[in-house]
Amino acid sequence: MQTDSDLAHILWDYNHLNHDLKPADFIFVMCSYNLDVAHRAYELFQDNMGEFIVTSGGVAHQDDLLNTNWEEAEAIVFQNRLLDLGVPQDKIIVEDKATNCGENIQFTKSLLKDKSLSSGLLVQKPYMERRAFATASKQWADMSWQVTSPDIRYHDYVDNFGEEKTINLMVGDTLRMIDYAEKGFQTYQEMPEKVENCFKQLINKGYNKHI
Repeated sequence: MQTDSDLAHILWDYNHLNHDLKPADFIFVMCSYNLDVAHRAYELFQDNMGEFIVTSGGVAHQDDLLNTNWEEAEAIVFQNRLLDLGVPQDKIIVEDKATNCGENIQFTKSLLKDKSLSSGLLVQKPYMERRAFATASKQWADMSWQVTSPDIRYHDYVDNFGEEKTINLMVGDTLRMIDYAEKGFQTYQEMPEKVENCFKQLINKGYNKHI
């Protein structure tokens, strides 16, 4: 019999796209509670995978599982971490108003409207790769997108951030990906039957706190 961890691991793997990365015009950091994403962006910048970095995220979550307990906007906190790591100030652009994935894309697109860009490299949490890619592909469709995340295994991630919280967030984000595709906010993502069954089982087991 599959445990909750077994089911969640299948959903985790589904949400990884494992893109074979190539240099892009810029690195697009979708901010959250997880500052490991900033470190991943720093690694990419050091490897010349983008000319500059955008940090996008406002003060979005104060009373839910995504609460950061930060007084500043997520984008500012991420910018400060990148500066601490050694990224030059003039290589970071801050978008500090977005409160969801769609706004991350829309507000950043508006912010960069005067730049000549054709490709972007999204950096997100591991279980949000697919949703980030689906959102950008729909809402900024004339760009060539890739997505990546911190290189960490499922069990190590939940050791750091808590398994119950992570499963609830992953289930909620997977549901949003399905619903938002139907509403035209994201591109449709095919879901194998095995993954769909795991997703439904986790909801039935009570992982519905991010729905």
